[in-house]
Amino acid sequence: MGAAQQFSHDEKLKQVLNSLSTLMVKMQAQATQRVRTENHSGVLDVRGYDSAFEAYRHSGYANQAHLSMHDHPDKAGVLGMGSIGAVLNGNHLRTRHLDTKLMMPVEEGGPENFNKLRPIPTPPVPQNVTSKGTIAEQIAEMKEYFYAWQTQNTTHREYKDYFQPAICVLEANWVEDSLSIAESFPNDVADADLDTWAKVSELAQFLSLSGKHDPDGLVGRSPTALREIKTDHTYTMKVNNAAGYTMSPFSLPRVNNVKLYQNNYKNALLNSGSHVTISMAESSQGTFLWIAFGMNGHGGTHKANIGIECLSGGCRTADIEGCGDRSSVRTSCRQKPVDGSVYTEQSVPSPTQGLVAYGPLSGPYELKLSFSGLSGINKVRVNTGVEDGHVSHSVGDEFLLTHEESEPRLVVAHYAYRTFCHPLGHDIPLNRFKVLDDLPAQMYGDLLTVHELGQSRRGHFLLNPRNQTKFYEGKVTYEYLDALMESIPGKDNYSGNLEELSQGRISAHYNNQKEILNVAYYSRYYQVTEKDAMGRNQRRRGFNDANFYGAMNTQPAVSSLSMNDDEGVVRERWSHAIPLEIVFMTPLANFNPYNLPKKSNVAASNRNGGISSNRAFDGYDDDHFYLTPAEFYSGPIPDQDASDTGLRVAGVLDKSGTVREVAAAGHRMFMPPIAGLELEDRIRLRFPIAPFADTKAEGLRNAHALKHAMQSPKLREQLVIGEFINLSYPALTLYTDSDYDETHFHVLKLTADEVKALHNSETILKRTSSAHGHSHALRIAATVVQGNTVFSILSCDGGGVRCSSGHDTVCEIPDQCLPSSLYQVAPASEPALPPHVESAAVVMYIWLALLIIVMLSAFVYFGGVDVAEGNDGF
Repeated sequence: MGAAQQFSHDEKLKQVLNSLSTLMVKMQAQATQRVRTENHSGVLDVRGYDSAFEAYRHSGYANQAHLSMHDHPDKAGVLGMGSIGAVLNGNHLRTRHLDTKLMMPVEEGGPENFNKLRPIPTPPVPQNVTSKGTIAEQIAEMKEYFYAWQTQNTTHREYKDYFQPAICVLEANWVEDSLSIAESFPNDVADADLDTWAKVSELAQFLSLSGKHDPDGLVGRSPTALREIKTDHTYTMKVNNAAGYTMSPFSLPRVNNVKLYQNNYKNALLNSGSHVTISMAESSQGTFLWIAFGMNGHGGTHKANIGIECLSGGCRTADIEGCGDRSSVRTSCRQKPVDGSVYTEQSVPSPTQGLVAYGPLSGPYELKLSFSGLSGINKVRVNTGVEDGHVSHSVGDEFLLTHEESEPRLVVAHYAYRTFCHPLGHDIPLNRFKVLDDLPAQMYGDLLTVHELGQSRRGHFLLNPRNQTKFYEGKVTYEYLDALMESIPGKDNYSGNLEELSQGRISAHYNNQKEILNVAYYSRYYQVTEKDAMGRNQRRRGFNDANFYGAMNTQPAVSSLSMNDDEGVVRERWSHAIPLEIVFMTPLANFNPYNLPKKSNVAASNRNGGISSNRAFDGYDDDHFYLTPAEFYSGPIPDQDASDTGLRVAGVLDKSGTVREVAAAGHRMFMPPIAGLELEDRIRLRFPIAPFADTKAEGLRNAHALKHAMQSPKLREQLVIGEFINLSYPALTLYTDSDYDETHFHVLKLTADEVKALHNSETILKRTSSAHGHSHALRIAATVVQGNTVFSILSCDGGGVRCSSGHDTVCEIPDQCLPSSLYQVAPASEPALPPHVESAAVVMYIWLALLIIVMLSAFVYFGGVDVAEGNDGF
């Protein structure tokens, strides 16, 4: 085979492999989309240990405990949780043993802080406790704080600073397949042989053949995918043939073809009035060499001769675009090439920012730049593409720019996950939680009532969608949980601050269009200024994923995807998360009345926590976290699990060598009973709130609806008779006032539940109908004045009472807000019925409808109606 034939064969093979790789990327995207269609983001299942004929006795979201939660109170800051199955944005994973450490992201971002965590500060001991003279008095006072928290009685003790909630999440993102597991689970890798995701995946696949599982709980399964086919580009700038340095192109918007302006991006020019800046820029049309002359408001005109000589490669087809100020692309300063490779630009005017873009550049190339005849310029700066990164040179230097391309490579990534927590920084009243009436969990083992379920480890909780005492039930959009999730940072940590601009639209906060949404933190709802094809500008992430929380980041370790649009080359990196639980931290982690010493090797010399001096632990450490005096509790936890660890009472030597009997001070699902404390319920510290993934199935949705209907006689009546059965709170239609134009008003349709909420002194956020090409998000309230209900606007579009288009009033009766020409007035001969007559008439109609239904049912039952063969019955 000749050289030419071999080259042709190799090229064809590359084309085939490229086509197969592209097909694989698309097939994996299609498989992920199928999972999205069938599942929300959320948890799926836990490990099962037993079987039964009845399906509800199989392990679903819970076995002995919801999400296999368990206790490790002998370890500082550890929340026990077993392996779980979950879906995040269509990616199905099964985790390893998920013992979560009470750790939060570090403050600063950057590659050096990728996945770095720090311990969450635990609440201090109340000064009222430490000031007591004896240990017995300290114990007694500490009990009073627990009583105050459980009864939510701030008068008894001001407890809020000492019982602090934190929210814990499961987070996942695509990373290069070589990333070590230690970077996702810091300081928690027990097996050095399983140090990469690839090794874990290989072992998981082997174990699945026989159904065995790893006894150490280190093996899980999560997707590996071919993400993209990528060619690496290297841009090197050499000055006067000296050693070169690397440049990185900016991804910049397209304005007037490839003319790119300073006010469209941040820190791109690093320019000043006495400099010319060389940059590389990516746009939707390709890569361009960008030369910018800046006066930064000083005025004046630069004179410049710019020599651009293409020495080889893909720069031979490039052309000059743009020259001059922001208002237009001026061609008068162009001078056509003399020999097809050299361009000379003369008299570049720059009242604000002169721009010359040379490109598009493609493939490997080498070009030479020179400057002469410069007026008002004393430096040439090369922008390296990193923030605040530039190199200054003299105007007479010669610049050689080379571009090299690697062979196309396959980017294989792994969907890596981790758990971490975030301190919320404010109190969450216990009445914000409501136990879910989950029949399978109630019937999994011993039959439990809903209240008993909440007092067991199998209980799952709902967080009130509204931060209010009365639990709200009904459809919601942005809710209390969204506000909590928006306080959790993504991979850029707490210092992250990113804007989301895609397809010409910038994302704003769902509740305030004037507030740019910081997408470096987790969000589910957002809005944009322009409406979509359905006439809406308020949106939820995902097509039909009720629990999609996403956060953007700039971490190089996170696999990215790119696209070209009118803004240029857009490359983004995202992570996804779902909430797992809210845990309350207590002052017991710092309550050390015996002043026990913290040491290392406290279990050396066969010490096991016995009560004798030669068996007691020699102090405490994070793995032997025994601090709480044993007399604080009156007995053990009644429903211990096989996965729980720790001794009920351990012996620990104090500084004088005296053995002190103490209990573990770490976190638990439920606290043991506290001696002398009379409480109706057990003290729960962990509230699992993870959303469920598999609630999209039509059969399951119908089963949930049927269960709800069976539990509510009122709902059953509504389903049979219709919503008008709700006489106390009927659905209402409100109208805004018309300000400058009597045809300009909006309609607000309230459901019966929303009307009821308003009558219960709650506020609701509701979007109006569209009029004159826009709508408004109104937060409204209701008050009763002299027996009449008056509705009022509290805020419009997240601002003040008055909308930008002038509306500041809503009315139930049209003629209070609108001109009579815009609604139909009842004839004077047919006056409206008084309210009590209307109610009586409705009741009469209801009884009449019931009578007709009963008569028809009896008629059918006794054979009065024959259903023709072949027709569908009921």
